[in-house]
Amino acid sequence: MKLRRIEVKDFRKLGHVVIDDLGDGLNVIVGDNEAGKSTLLAALRAALFERHRVGGAAAAAMQPYNQSVRPEVVLEFERGGVGWTLRKAFCQRQEAELSGNGERYTGDAVEDKLAEMFGFTPPSSGGTKPQEHHGVFGLLWVEQGTSHRALGIGAGRNHLASALEREIGQVTGGERGRALLTAAEARRDQFWDKRGNARGEFKALAGQVETDRQHLADLERQLAEHDERVNRLAGIQNILARHQRDDTLEAARMRAAAAREAFAAVSGLAEALRAAEGAVERAKLKRDAAEARAVTRLKLIADLAGDKTGLDAANAARGEAAAAYARLEGLAAEASARREAAGHAEQQAVAALHRLERAAARRQAAEAAGRLGGQLKLAEEADEARRKALALVQASALAAEDIEALEKLERALDQARMRLEAASVRIALHPEGAQAAQLDGKPVADGEALLLSRDARLVLEGYGAVEIRPGGGTEAWCGPLRRRGRSLRRRCAGSGKPTCLPRARRCAGRMPPAPRSRRMAPPSRPLRPTASTRCGRKLRAMRC
Repeated sequence: MKLRRIEVKDFRKLGHVVIDDLGDGLNVIVGDNEAGKSTLLAALRAALFERHRVGGAAAAAMQPYNQSVRPEVVLEFERGGVGWTLRKAFCQRQEAELSGNGERYTGDAVEDKLAEMFGFTPPSSGGTKPQEHHGVFGLLWVEQGTSHRALGIGAGRNHLASALEREIGQVTGGERGRALLTAAEARRDQFWDKRGNARGEFKALAGQVETDRQHLADLERQLAEHDERVNRLAGIQNILARHQRDDTLEAARMRAAAAREAFAAVSGLAEALRAAEGAVERAKLKRDAAEARAVTRLKLIADLAGDKTGLDAANAARGEAAAAYARLEGLAAEASARREAAGHAEQQAVAALHRLERAAARRQAAEAAGRLGGQLKLAEEADEARRKALALVQASALAAEDIEALEKLERALDQARMRLEAASVRIALHPEGAQAAQLDGKPVADGEALLLSRDARLVLEGYGAVEIRPGGGTEAWCGPLRRRGRSLRRRCAGSGKPTCLPRARRCAGRMPPAPRSRRMAPPSRPLRPTASTRCGRKLRAMRC
C-alpha cells in the first residue's frame, strides 16, 4: 500500500489540510509543536479503521473543541498497482465511499471491503482498539510517547508468525521462533510489567536517571546564574575603566564648582524676579481699579442713554394717550346718542310687548272659554245624571245612613282599585314579523295593552320566557280591595233588598268623580249649586 494524497476537513484542530504528491519510500511531515502532526495521523487511522457510523466518545473525539461539525477525510492510495480513493464523513450526515479498479462501494460495504483488503477485524460497536482490531497494520501506528511500549498486533499475530515462517523458515518460525518469542517476552517482563511500567533494577535505574536529570538541571541553573553575575561584574569593571581613562572625577568636580556659581547667580536672579513680580502685582491692582472705574463710567453712560430713550418713549406715549382720549370722547358722545336711541327703542318694545301680552291673554281667554264650554256641557250631562240617580235613590227604600255607608264603601273600593292600577305594570307588545306571545299560557294580541298587578310569566317566541314581578306594593293593595268588595256586598245583602246595590252602583258609575266625594243630602233638603251652575257662571264672567 502506498499513500498518494491526504485531505482532512474539520477534524479536531485541523480546519482544512491537504497533503499531496506523496512519493514512494519515506515521507516526512515536519511541523512545530501542536501544529497537528499527530492529529493528521489520527485522521488517517480513522479513515482506514473507524466505521463512518461510529458514535459516542470516538465520534466526540473527532469534533473540534466546543463545536458540532462534520469531520471528513479523503485518502488516495495504491494497492497492488491499483489506485483507490476513500472518503468518509463522520458525526453528521455520515457517509462512506470507496472507488477504484472499476469498482465502487458505499455505506457499510466500504467497511467490509477495507477489512478484506487490509486484513483487520472491525469492532462490532464503538471505536476501534489498536491492540485488538488493527492487525498487522497496527505495527505502523506508533503514537507519540509510546515507542518504548511492547508491540501490540492483536488479531494479526498469527498472520505475522506465518509470514515469518515462510520468509526465514525454522530459524525464526515454528517451534524455534515461538521459543525465541517466549524468551523475548520473558526478557521484556524483567524490565516492564503488563501495563508497560518499569520494574526491578530497570525501575531503580530509571529513578536514578530521573534524579540525575534533576540534579543536572539544578547545576545548569546555578551555572547560568553564576555566568550572569560574572557578566554583570565585567560590565561594571568596563564602566570603571572608562571613567578612569576619561578622568571623569576631575571633570565632575569642575562641573560642580560651575554649578555652585550658577546657583548663586540664579539666587540673585530669583530675588530680582520676586521684586519684579511684586511690581507687576501692584501694576495689576492699579489696572483693575482703572478698569472698574471705566466699567462704572460706561454703565452710567448706558443708563443715561436708557433714561433718554425712556423719556422719548414717555413723550410719544403721552401723545398717543391724548389722541386716544380724543377718540374716547368721540366714542362717548356716540355711545350717549346710541343710549338715547336704545331708550326710545326700549319704550317702543315695551309697548309692543304689552300689546302682545294683551293679545295672548285674549287668545288664552278664548281657549279657556272653549274648554269651559266643553266642561259646562259635561257638567250639565253629569248634573242630569245626578238628578236621575237622586230620583232613583229617592225611589228606593234605603235610609239616608245606608246610602251614606254604601257611598263610603264605594269610594273606598274605587280608591283601592285606582291605587292598584297605578302600582301595576303596563306592557304593550309590538313584535316585528309573525312572532307570537303568551301570558300565563294565554295568547296576547298584537298591540294589546297588558295591566299586570301580580307575578306573571310572559313567553316571547324566538326569545324565551320573561318573569314579571310588579313593584310598588301591589300585593298590599290587593288585600284591601278584596276586603272592601266583600264589605260592600255584605252591606247590600243585609238591607234585605237585592236590587238596591245594582242601582246604587249604576248611579255611582253615571255620576262624575267630583260630586261623589261630597256627602249625599237627604231628599227633604234643597239641592246645592252643581258644577254645571258654577261653570256657567264662570263662562259668563269670562265672556263679559
